[in-house]
Amino acid sequence: MPEAIEEKTVSAVSALIRAAAQESGHDPQLAEAMVRREIEYKIGDEVISKEGQLLTLTNVEAEREVGEAGERRHLISEGTLADIPALLDTVGLTNSKIITLEVTSVERLARMIAAASSLLLMAGLLGIYIEFKTPGFGLPGILGIAAIALFFWGHHIAGLAGMENVALFLLGLIFIGIEVFVLPGHAIPGVVGITLVLYSLLSAMVERVPGSAWKLEMDMIQMPLLKLAAGIVLAAIAGAFVVRSLPRSRAGHWLVLDRATTVNEGYTGATAETSFLGQRGTTATQLRPSGGALFGDKRVDVITSGEFIDANTPIRVTSVSGNRIVVEADTPSTENT
Repeated sequence: MPEAIEEKTVSAVSALIRAAAQESGHDPQLAEAMVRREIEYKIGDEVISKEGQLLTLTNVEAEREVGEAGERRHLISEGTLADIPALLDTVGLTNSKIITLEVTSVERLARMIAAASSLLLMAGLLGIYIEFKTPGFGLPGILGIAAIALFFWGHHIAGLAGMENVALFLLGLIFIGIEVFVLPGHAIPGVVGITLVLYSLLSAMVERVPGSAWKLEMDMIQMPLLKLAAGIVLAAIAGAFVVRSLPRSRAGHWLVLDRATTVNEGYTGATAETSFLGQRGTTATQLRPSGGALFGDKRVDVITSGEFIDANTPIRVTSVSGNRIVVEADTPSTENT
């Protein structure tokens, strides 16, 4: 911190320490030497703490007796006790209830998850990206959702994220889905969705004190911003690798159709309507150049070679290619021909 602010802080703490020492009957200079480096502390001619270093005592040193005969006293500690119950007995609080706070295995797991935030974000964003880019719903979507769920769960257990962050994230995905599937090309749903997703992820990593007003300050969000940026960059790099390399790899074999659907393999693009070849019928609509035609009681879609034919005009099928039926006007000259 800046020198002026450091001096102000040290001065305030020093005053508190001296006041506490005086109230307890200890040497104020001893207490101040624990805060200020420039103070030398001596007992008689013996230098306990040199100028330029902070005074630090072991329990044995703190129990040292000082003073003249008849006025002997401990330096700053009256003794060392074995445990908390012994301390409570000594100070007259024998029947006090002892509450021990322990870190559970779930909390340790949550801390590990919080530490791996960037990797979980990478996996989650990458899985969701692949799912949006491929048809159906499969393994990438499941893994992406699992990674994001693990991310929020870990930060929720660690006391950083609330359910409101999960709700904002899901709402953001809904807006992104609207942009992709319902209103493609309308930038507003996509921008709103991306903003909500990024804010929910950032907010989930920001430490907050219970009962305090919720606000984002730069010193609070520096590390979460770094983790979020790292997750996005890693997801972008992995996404570029997936787009370029995965479809040609064994791992991505299931994403790509690599077998030709040829006629020799038994595949056909459409059922050939060869039974219509040479038949005569009547146009049910104008052919410009495609439209509908009647062959007996059956109505089918037909197309001409480019010419327009009015409705209720006799026609004849000249060629059939798959389900593409080509017709021409059935005029007397055509019939004679």
